[in-house]
Amino acid sequence: MTPFRVKSIAFAGALLAVAAVSGPPHAQAAPKKRQVQRVAVAQFEASSSSHARSVVLETLSDHEDVEVVSLEDIGVAAKRLGVDAKSPTSRAKLSEELGIEAWIDGKVEDGHAQFSLHSPDGRTLATTSIQGHRESVADGLAGPKVWEAMGPILSVRERAKRALEAQQELAVKKVQAREQELVRLRQQVVARAASREKQLKTAQSLAREKRAAFVAELDRQEQLVTDRTVVAERERKAAERKQTEAEEAEFLASLQESAGPPEEAPAEPAAASPSRTNVWGGGTAGTNVWASSAKSAAPVVAAAPPRRAANPPMSPWLMTQGGDAQPVSPPQSAPRAAAPAAESQDGLSPATRAWLAQQGLH
Repeated sequence: MTPFRVKSIAFAGALLAVAAVSGPPHAQAAPKKRQVQRVAVAQFEASSSSHARSVVLETLSDHEDVEVVSLEDIGVAAKRLGVDAKSPTSRAKLSEELGIEAWIDGKVEDGHAQFSLHSPDGRTLATTSIQGHRESVADGLAGPKVWEAMGPILSVRERAKRALEAQQELAVKKVQAREQELVRLRQQVVARAASREKQLKTAQSLAREKRAAFVAELDRQEQLVTDRTVVAERERKAAERKQTEAEEAEFLASLQESAGPPEEAPAEPAAASPSRTNVWGGGTAGTNVWASSAKSAAPVVAAAPPRRAANPPMSPWLMTQGGDAQPVSPPQSAPRAAAPAAESQDGLSPATRAWLAQQGLH
């Protein structure tokens, strides 16, 4: 706190105290006579070398609103009234006669001094004492000690001064308290700012870690998708290859099944049996669905040589294979032999008829 602020606060407090003591402004219009307090300082109980009463009188004389009644005036009034100044009853009469408002008594001994302030009727208004000092020191401290304890009672101005000092002290304490509160609040704000900054840094660090983890997870998911795509493509190609192989195997099996019915046992020696033509036009001896049964004894009628078709059809399997595959010639008609009397009317053996039924041709 700067000295200028302290002085300003003290001056403002002094103005308030003076205004409170002096009353409202309109009361100043009619000036009044300054109030003076008449005080009697009795003879102290002390040694003849003690100067305590002189010091107290000197202190009281420094204040204009305090008037000290001399011992001579008190003695004259006591003789006139026929009373003793030491008894409370006598002091009441003397106070009424001389206008005394308070009496100060003192007692000074070795290392101890005690002072008291009494009202005219004998009531104790204030007391003070000095302990543990020599008589000379006690004499020197008597005046300030008495005024410190009894000044506000004896002087109106002293009361106003004490009230002003109390207000000033209170104002200073309030200002100091405010300054301390401001310092505390400032420290609290700084601490909160530091804590908030620390929390923000922690949150930013955590956010960076989360983002890095999120990016790493995205990369991992992308790699998983890529691996699964490669595996799925490999499995698809393997399934297609297996399907193609299965189709080829099925087609080859169908070709083997289409080779003709099982060969029948010849009834005659091979040299005596007539030559038979294969269903695909070959000249080898074997089964022929269009040839006569081997059991027929009728002579074989010579057939015309087979003619190649102008545009022979192409096998479906060869069409799927592509390239310059040669078309397969259709089966040539073998010369029909005369049906034997032992066979059925259509000239087919039971084995041939069963094979045609299996192929759905009969």
